[in-house]
Amino acid sequence: MSDLSITAANVLPSVGAINNRKSAIAAVAITAGQVLYKLTATDSTYGITQVGLADSNAVSPANSVEGMAINNAGAGQIVDYVPFDSNFGSGATGVAVGATAYLSNTAGGITVTYADIASASTVITLGVFVSATNFNFNPTIGGIKP
Repeated sequence: MSDLSITAANVLPSVGAINNRKSAIAAVAITAGQVLYKLTATDSTYGITQVGLADSNAVSPANSVEGMAINNAGAGQIVDYVPFDSNFGSGATGVAVGATAYLSNTAGGITVTYADIASASTVITLGVFVSATNFNFNPTIGGIKP
């Protein structure tokens, strides 16, 4: 199976997560529902955090997770994201309840198929689906896939 198909217009954080949202400057174009990592350098114009698209087979820090985008942003624009959410509306549909979501080998992508993660990639569990569309987004690093 490939990455989940995300409809950005359907990405919806829970009410509780909205209170914990953060903002950063997008280092690249970002779509709501994509997984983000924190760049080591801050934005030179605004002096705030920059984020890019996380990727499990990239090198550090891109193979880590800072949060999940909740709006679209072009490079250099402000993107809002949540670092965790117990009932995150993923924008995907038809996912089996109990399915585990992982950071994929595609920048910003999510997969529910462990076999899609390439050997020698950093395995990051993003959470478990609690419905066909929502999951408990709580990223956990699981080590390197053999």
